[in-house]
Amino acid sequence: MDLLAAYASSDEDETPRVTVNSAPEVLLPLATSTALAPSAKTLALNQPVGHSLAPVLGPKNPYVRHNPLQVGAGKEIVTGVVETTEMEDFCFDEAYHAQQFRSTDPLYKKAPKRKVVPNMDKDVGTEAEHGIWAPQKNDNTFWVASDAEKDTLSDAQKKLLAENETKRLKRNTEDDDEVNFDRMVERKVAHLLPPRLQPGQKAVEPKSAYLDREEYDYQGRSWIEHPRELKADDGDHPVYLPKKAIHQWEGHTKGVQAIELFPKYGHLLLSGSLDSTVRIWDVYNERKCKRIYQGHTNAVRGINFAPDGKTFLTCSFDRFIRLWDTETGQVLHTFTNRRVPYCIKFHPVESDQFVIGDSNHMIVQFDTRSGGTVADNRGQRGLYIVQEYNHHLQTVNAVTFVDDNRRYYLVTNFVSTSDDKKILIWEWGIPVPIKYVSEQGMHSMPATTLHPSGNYFAGQCLSNQIDVYTARDKFKLQRRKVFRGHACAGYACQVGFSPNGQYVVSGDGEGQLVFWDWKTTRMFKKVQAHAGGPTMGVQWHPIEASKVVTCGWDGLIKYWD
Repeated sequence: MDLLAAYASSDEDETPRVTVNSAPEVLLPLATSTALAPSAKTLALNQPVGHSLAPVLGPKNPYVRHNPLQVGAGKEIVTGVVETTEMEDFCFDEAYHAQQFRSTDPLYKKAPKRKVVPNMDKDVGTEAEHGIWAPQKNDNTFWVASDAEKDTLSDAQKKLLAENETKRLKRNTEDDDEVNFDRMVERKVAHLLPPRLQPGQKAVEPKSAYLDREEYDYQGRSWIEHPRELKADDGDHPVYLPKKAIHQWEGHTKGVQAIELFPKYGHLLLSGSLDSTVRIWDVYNERKCKRIYQGHTNAVRGINFAPDGKTFLTCSFDRFIRLWDTETGQVLHTFTNRRVPYCIKFHPVESDQFVIGDSNHMIVQFDTRSGGTVADNRGQRGLYIVQEYNHHLQTVNAVTFVDDNRRYYLVTNFVSTSDDKKILIWEWGIPVPIKYVSEQGMHSMPATTLHPSGNYFAGQCLSNQIDVYTARDKFKLQRRKVFRGHACAGYACQVGFSPNGQYVVSGDGEGQLVFWDWKTTRMFKKVQAHAGGPTMGVQWHPIEASKVVTCGWDGLIKYWD
């Protein structure tokens, strides 16, 4: 009937209107006047019980702390009620770690004190030595005979004892930090390098023998003194090309890697060989071997006289560097940075300092006076090392001092070349290069030599040519001064100049000796100097006009005139 009453009369022709309330019945909020004031301390209105027990709606909180006790779900036992409970992993870890912290915290006074047992650490061990974070120790559980048992061992027991000792030493070597660091540093070229130094390994006992009759003449002068008739000059004298070999020195059992004449006078010749020995030969008089120096176990890679000639340096593939007394043959110092040294050079003014280029892509500066140390990249200490020049990316092959100490007082620049096909120019004592030479098409230069004028330096390029750079200020490539015609690819053949800088001389990989004109770069002559290998070293005599010394891998040293 209510619906019929909602219809209007048929005469008006209107649609019926129906009122529908679809909203659910809800509790209206409290009036503002009945709300609890912020400063009130007592309730002024009794809330219905349904308001306080209303369900909580919304997303589930994974980190909510639930009440672990479910009331009414327990089982009654004699001692109480056992009730099942559920706890989130987060809540359990929090409670567990809090309990652990309270039990180990020394400031927590309620924690029971541990009863101290006498000699407990001695019997059980300490946390630092036997805990889970204690350093790992070598497992030296091999049988070792006591002093009383050594005299009663059978042959089989002696053999087993020797095997155990070998295994123990091998395991100690594999676990040694220094050996592991060497492997990490040389991981890319380790298969090309000689064996590494063992922990605590020392160089062999040096030996030296004088082969001539007397070490002093009737006037008391030493055998290293130059003859009175020799007069040193600055190289400003006419020179001529040699024609033939007038003498050859024999004595080395393997190839000769490097040679060097005595500074200024050239009356003595120093040679380093692959047979691990160094010899000094007499250039004048009887031309015999004067003294033999034995102090390396592998091939000698580089040699260098001090500016006064009284001492010289040798570096070898056994990773040791020796400073020798030329006259007595004694070893004054022994150096090593556990890397293979490929070149070695004295400072042109300060003869107590020298540099090496090693297999670790660095140039290392030593000072024989300091005896001090400098931290290397391991954080340990290297004896006598005072500076490291570390910007090359491959093995450093050659170091040459340039500008002859003329720019500033006691400031010298030097040039370094590497297998990374770059040339870096350094200022002495500053480990940041002042010039960086790298161009497209450059090749590695395993040997460099300064021109007698000091204005240029030449590098033996592995593209079968000799490139020339200026040695003053800009260090720019001289594109018109390129010397070609020899095959030197794959060998570090030394480049030499005549004393007045008129001629350029070099050996090659086929054992030939080649001469060029410095001004025109035209080749003058090419002669076969050595057989069965390359001509590695060549040096023009500083006083004689047409004398040249060469060495090769055939074990011979030849004197040309």
